[in-house]
Amino acid sequence: MRYIIVTLVFILTFNSNTYCQIESCHVNGLDYCEELDDLIARCKQGGASEHDVNELQNFQTFFEGNPKTSDYERMKAIGENLLYNSHLNRFGLDSTLKKSLKIINDTLNIVGVSQQVKKNKTSLKRQSNMKIPELILPGVILLILSLLIAYSRYQVYKLENEKESLEDELKNYRESDRKKNQKIEDFNKSERNLELENRELKGKITSFKNQIDELKLKSYKTQVTTREEKSSFSSSREAQPYTSTFPKYETYYLSAPNEDGSFKVKSVSAAQTYHSYYKLIKISERKAEFEVTNDKNLQLKAIDSYDRLIAPVCENDNMFDSNKTEIKQITRGELELQGDIWKVTKKCKIRYI
Repeated sequence: MRYIIVTLVFILTFNSNTYCQIESCHVNGLDYCEELDDLIARCKQGGASEHDVNELQNFQTFFEGNPKTSDYERMKAIGENLLYNSHLNRFGLDSTLKKSLKIINDTLNIVGVSQQVKKNKTSLKRQSNMKIPELILPGVILLILSLLIAYSRYQVYKLENEKESLEDELKNYRESDRKKNQKIEDFNKSERNLELENRELKGKITSFKNQIDELKLKSYKTQVTTREEKSSFSSSREAQPYTSTFPKYETYYLSAPNEDGSFKVKSVSAAQTYHSYYKLIKISERKAEFEVTNDKNLQLKAIDSYDRLIAPVCENDNMFDSNKTEIKQITRGELELQGDIWKVTKKCKIRYI
């Protein structure tokens, strides 16, 4: 583009200079018009032919007017014909005409160069008209590519920022989740420790209860032995009715009942065992109440052996169902001490759940 602009400026400058040179040559030709007037006058006086004189007059008119390029070519041919083919050299035609021809030749040379420059100008103009779209299109493409690259870089920068933001959020979430898990783990650990402490306390309580029950049982056996020793002094040696010496309102445990709905005195224990299906609550020397044990495993075993363990001493509040797993106590049953057995005088009422 820069080359084309410089070339156009050169052509404009050259055309201006060429025009000035042509004008200068034309002015110099006018200076010779006076010499031509003298030459024509001498030719007329010397008897030159009318044709030659007319040609000289045409030559003079050419320089006085505003000749065209084609006129320069025609006058050059006339001048050369007069110079080399006429008989006017004796009138001083040679030097004058040579000067005129020189002016014409210089002018034609300048005009030729000017025409060549015009051709070059036209060619360059056409080339510039052809190259401008060719240069604009790559420029537009380059601009579009630059915009696309800038937009893609902006999108990459934006995505990188979003990625960093998401990574920070994920990191914070993981840290928060780790703290929550740590708290849960600490809580579970505390819960396990409390469970262990609770078990230890329960074990100690059970141990104390067992010791108490053992002491009660020893006391009961001692009382039974003492009574038996006293009854041995009877003269009839008949069996005396067995009288319980249970402490009032104390709790004991009963094993499986007899088929007739009674419990053997010897089945009574102060501590609960794996076959203590019922609990005995002493209310007097010969009266007591009983209920089903709260142990779920023993209740399940009793349900499985309904005819032997439940039916002789219990009354159902709802229909028996072997698929049930628990027993709910509705009312206690009643017992009466008869010799060496506790006889059921009123069955306990239960519900299966």
